[in-house]
Amino acid sequence: MSTDQLVVTPLALLLLEQSFQGAQQFLRRGSLIRDVLTNTEPFLFKPGQFYVVAALAGCASYVAATEWLHLPLSIAVWIAIGITFTARTLSIVFNWKTASILPKPTPEDVDGNA
Repeated sequence: MSTDQLVVTPLALLLLEQSFQGAQQFLRRGSLIRDVLTNTEPFLFKPGQFYVVAALAGCASYVAATEWLHLPLSIAVWIAIGITFTARTLSIVFNWKTASILPKPTPEDVDGNA
């Protein structure tokens, strides 16, 4: 291999993408570690946040591209990054929210008379 060729592994791309997402998360919303250390509910786990759905879409696209479509890893990584980025960007632009899977508390639950 000549010195003028750049070889980027899927792991390097994934680490780069995660670094950018982590920096963005830290600057915009705060840190998951900070929330855990201060004993507050992490922003990531609050109902209405689309982070997990976007991440799962990216993970699923990576698995589908590598396992079912048998694409090269470098292409699969770029597909996963693109889908994750697009899902997250669209959720911000169109204000997409997720619903809570827990039932809404009743007045009896709030008052403690249950």
